[in-house]
Amino acid sequence: MWNIIKKLKSQNKIFQKCILVAWVNLLVILLTCCSDSPPTENAILASIFPTTSFTPQITLTHRPSPTPSSTVSVTPTSTQASTPTTTLTPTPDIPVISEENASNLVELARFGNGSVNDLVWSPDSNQLVAASSIGVFLYNARTFDLEKYIDTGAWIYSIAISTDGKMIAAGSCSQYITDAGECVAGKIFIIDAATGKILSAIEAHKSIVSGVAFSPDGTILASTGCGWLDDWKMCSQGELSLWDVKTGKPISSFTGHRGIITDIAFHPDGLHVASSSDDGFTLLWNVRTGQYRIFYKANEKPIHAIAFSPDGNMLAAGSCAEAESPGGGYCLKGNVTLWEISTGQIIHTFEGHSREVLSLAFCPDGTKLASGGGTRSHAYSYNGQTLSSEEDAEESAVRVWDISSGDILYTFTDARRAISNLAFSPDGESLASVSADASIRIYDTTEWGLKETFSDNIRSVNSVAFNFDGTLLALGSDDGIIQIWDMPNRKLLIEFEAYPGTVTSVAFSPNSKVLVTGGGYWGDSSVRIWEVKTGQLIKTLEPSQTWVYSVAFSPNGLLIASGNFGDGMTAWEAVTGRFAGVFECEFCGGETHIYFRDDSKYLITTDYGYLQVWDVSTKSLIQSLDLRGMGLLSFAYSEKAQVFAVDGSVEWQRAVIISELSYGQVRYNLSIDTYSRILSITFSPNGEIVIAGTSREESSVYVWSLDGERRNILKSHTGGIICLAFDPAGRLIASGSDDGSVRFWGLKA
Repeated sequence: MWNIIKKLKSQNKIFQKCILVAWVNLLVILLTCCSDSPPTENAILASIFPTTSFTPQITLTHRPSPTPSSTVSVTPTSTQASTPTTTLTPTPDIPVISEENASNLVELARFGNGSVNDLVWSPDSNQLVAASSIGVFLYNARTFDLEKYIDTGAWIYSIAISTDGKMIAAGSCSQYITDAGECVAGKIFIIDAATGKILSAIEAHKSIVSGVAFSPDGTILASTGCGWLDDWKMCSQGELSLWDVKTGKPISSFTGHRGIITDIAFHPDGLHVASSSDDGFTLLWNVRTGQYRIFYKANEKPIHAIAFSPDGNMLAAGSCAEAESPGGGYCLKGNVTLWEISTGQIIHTFEGHSREVLSLAFCPDGTKLASGGGTRSHAYSYNGQTLSSEEDAEESAVRVWDISSGDILYTFTDARRAISNLAFSPDGESLASVSADASIRIYDTTEWGLKETFSDNIRSVNSVAFNFDGTLLALGSDDGIIQIWDMPNRKLLIEFEAYPGTVTSVAFSPNSKVLVTGGGYWGDSSVRIWEVKTGQLIKTLEPSQTWVYSVAFSPNGLLIASGNFGDGMTAWEAVTGRFAGVFECEFCGGETHIYFRDDSKYLITTDYGYLQVWDVSTKSLIQSLDLRGMGLLSFAYSEKAQVFAVDGSVEWQRAVIISELSYGQVRYNLSIDTYSRILSITFSPNGEIVIAGTSREESSVYVWSLDGERRNILKSHTGGIICLAFDPAGRLIASGSDDGSVRFWGLKA
C-alpha cells in the first residue's frame, strides 16, 4: 500500500489531494464506527442534506434560541396496504393530464378504507360487517381478509345484519346542509349480504340514521334519527321508526325523546324496543302500540349505550356519572347500570371508567358484559357521532365485567381514542371493538388477549404530498398518523404515529430522504423532521405558539419554512435544524400558506387576506396584494402560468378566482354548481389545469383549464376534499378527504 502511495506522489497533484481526502474520510468512518455515542440530530441532518453552508437571506426577526424539544419514540409498523378500486398502473404509462384530455379523467385507485363507525358479526361468526365512511366492508373473521366492499356512495354511520344473515341494513345521510355540513335527510340501504347488491334505499328521518336494528324474526327493521329540526338545524325531537323489511314501507314512527337518540336495541321477544338519548332517558317501547315507559333517567346526563342480556331479563345502560360542572363539560366518571327488567330494580352499578361509557355488549352466555369508554365531543352534532380527538389509555379502555359479582375481569387499553362500538361474536370466542382512531380490534375471549388489529382504516386525510419523481406519496391524517406509499407498486411502505393529534401538513425534501411535518389543533403544534426510510424522528423543531398550517422545503433543500395560524411564518436551516427566525409580517392572523418559487429566490406567503412576495436575495418585500374580497381559505400558485388561485367563499361566490401574479387582476371566476365550500385548490405542473375540492355537501373535485372552461367533475368521495396534489409529472391527481381515503385520478393507460 505505501509503495503505491509513493508512486502516486510523483504524479499529478490532484491525485495526491484525492488520496489525502480518501484517508481522511476513512479515518472519520473508523472513528464514527468505534464511537459508542449515537449520532446527534445535527449529524443526521448533515448526512442527509447538502453540506453547502447556508445563511438565511430573508428579513427575519430572531427569537431567543429555543430549548430543544423532547423527541418521541417512533416504531414503524408494517401495515398491509388497502386494496385499491383498480390496479394503479405505473405513472410512466399514464398520459399527462392536459386541457385536451381532462374530460376523460377517471378514478384509478384508492388508498384507505375510511373510518369505521359501527360493526356487527354475522350470525355464524364467520364474517365481520363494518360501517365505514366510504361504504360497507365484509371481512373474513377467521383470516381477517377483506372479502367484499360495497360502495354505497354514502357515509355509513350504523349497521345491522338479520338473524338469518341474509340482509344487511346500513344507515347513512342523503343530504348535508349548505355550509354547516349537518345532515338534514337520512337514508337506509337494504343490502343482500351474499351478493353485496343494494336491494333498496329508504329515505328516513331528518338527520343521519344513527341506529338500525332487525327484529329477531327479521321482518321488521327499527331505525333512529331526528324527527324535528329547529331553526338552527339542531335536533329537538328524536324519532324511532319501524319498517317492513320485505317492502321497505314504513309501519310506524314514535317520538318521545327530546334530543338525539344515541342507541337502540330489540328485546329478544321482538315485541319491545329500548332506546337511549342524550336527553338522559332510556325508554322501553311496545312495538305494536307505540306506547313507552320511562325505564331510566340519568339525572339529565346523556345515556350513550344500551344492551339487553341474551335471555332478555336484564338491561344495561352506559352513561356519565359525574361531570366537571352541573351544566355539563367533560365527564369525570362513567358507569354502567344493570337492571332487572321485570322489577325495574338495579342489580349492579359498574364503576371504573374515567370518562363516559359509549358502548356495551353482552357475551352470548350472558355471564359477562363489555363496556367501552372515552370522551364524546362537547360540540354535539345532532347525529351524536362526533368523538373527541384524543384520549389517554385509561380513558379509552375496554372493560369486561362479571355479571354475578360486578367485578372487573379484564381491561384493554390498546386503543388511542374513544371506544364507539363493541360486539361479541355469536360463538363467544371473540370480542370486536371499534375506536374513534378508525381501527377495529379483535380480542380472543379464551385467552383474553389482542388477536388482530385492522389497520386499513384511517380518519380524515388532511395532507398529501408527492416526492420529486412521484414514486412516493406521504399522507397525514386527523389521528396523527403518517403513511408513506410506494406509488408504482401501490404498496404501503411505512406507517407511524407522528403526533398525538392532527397532522396538518407534509412535505418531502428535494432528495426524498426526509419528510417534514406540521402538527396542530390538538396538543402539539411542532414541526418535525423524519427519516423517510425508517420513519424515525430526526429532530423536533421549535413549536409554534399556535398550530402549524403548512410546511415547505425550499427547492434547493436548504430552508424549511412553516406557516402558522395567526403567527406568520417560521424558518429553520435544513442542514442543521437551527432556528432561523420569524417573518414579522404586517398582516398575520389567520391560516398562513407558504410557497417557494422554483428557483428558491422568492417566497410567497398568504395570510389574513393578503398575498405577499418576498425577494430572498435582497431581503425585501417586493409585492403585497389585498385579497380580502376574494378569500384565502384555499390558495395555489402556478410557477408555469405565473398565476394564483383562491377560493371566493368570503363573498359567498363559491368560485375559484384566478388572478395574475404581477398585478393581482382577476383573469377568470370559475363557479361551482352548489353552495359547497372550496377546501383545496392546486394547479397541474404544466400550468394548463386548475382543480378544486369541495366540502361534504358535494364532495367533488372540479377540473378547469386555464381558459376558464370546466373540463370535468370527479365524484367518488363521501366527505370533503381536504387536500389535492398532482404528481410531479402531471399524470396523477391525488385527492385526500375527511372520509378517510385518498383517491387517484388519471387517464387510462
